Amino acid sequence: MMFDNYNKKFVDERGFVLVGALLILLLLVLIGISASNSTFFEIQIAASHKARAKGFYAAESGLSYAKASPEFYGGSNVTEGSGLRFPAGTAIEIPEDSATRQALGVDTDQSFQGTITYEGSGALPRGSGFSDDYNAHFYEIQSTGYGPNGAEVTVEVRAYRVGF
Repeated sequence: MMFDNYNKKFVDERGFVLVGALLILLLLVLIGISASNSTFFEIQIAASHKARAKGFYAAESGLSYAKASPEFYGGSNVTEGSGLRFPAGTAIEIPEDSATRQALGVDTDQSFQGTITYEGSGALPRGSGFSDDYNAHFYEIQSTGYGPNGAEVTVEVRAYRVGF
């Protein structure tokens, strides 16, 4: 008789284990969805960062291009306030040959354009190692790099070269 009383107490609680298991399963599903969303957004952030980094590297390649290009060292860019665009006045796709791309440090989905503006001449900066017979010719170089997914980064540098 004692056992009959004991069984009556738990008759109303049949299915509690099923409900408890379903609640735990629901909790696990919500955690999984949250983790999936978090991973998705982190992948988007990483892709955006990669595109911006490629744009930055393309802009840096533009600076290297400007520094190495002989067309900027002639008499055509010594009028104060004058500027030259590179390369060829518009944004271009960098040549497909791998040697050129490797030398510039860019991929196939990158390009750059920029300007070099002559800002005039003046005394050499202190510690340049040259005598006072020379002048410093000051330039502003602005390079815009384009990466994948519409990424665009502009880098601006002020530089000088030694001359008369």
